[in-house]
Formats: sequence, structure tokens, C-alpha cells
Amino acid sequence: MGFREIAKEIEGRPALSSGYVQSVLSNIVEVLPLLLKLGQPVKLEGVGTFRISVTSEWPAVDNELSAHHISGVKIVFLPGAELKRSAGNITFELV
Repeated sequence: MGFREIAKEIEGRPALSSGYVQSVLSNIVEVLPLLLKLGQPVKLEGVGTFRISVTSEWPAVDNELSAHHISGVKIVFLPGAELKRSAGNITFELV
């Protein structure tokens, strides 16, 4: 499901057009990496927390870890309690 589909699902709610929702989601995707780059977790209330995780090679000498030792970066998402609760109510049917 992409931005358009999410926007269509939300669109029927009061005062929220599909275009507005798509714009908000697009801006979150644009700003989130900038905030994460500052090294702090980003918490979206009711959704969860995003943070950066890095993989590095340990330097030969302790306390000399620098940017060139970093070999990988990924974004980690930890769902919030509200989202976890909502996901716990999902039921499935055999098709």
C-alpha cells in the first residue's frame, strides 16, 4: 500500500483531503532522515519510534572509532503500544 492508497483510506475523515494527506506523508518521508541524521530517535505518537543503527568495523586502537569505520546504516522502527494493540486485533481468514 502506497501513499495514494493510505490517503484514500484517510480521506473520508473530516477536513482531510487525499492531497493533503499525501503531502503530509511525503513531508514526513523527506524530513525523517534529516532528523535521524542528528542522532536522536524520532517518535511519532501512536505510531512508534524510528532510530538509526550503524554497523562498524572495530578500530585496531580503542577510542579511535571514526566515520570511515562505519560499514552500514539502517533505519530501525519500534512500533508504539497503540499500534501494537491495534495489530493484535487483526484476524485472518483462509481464502
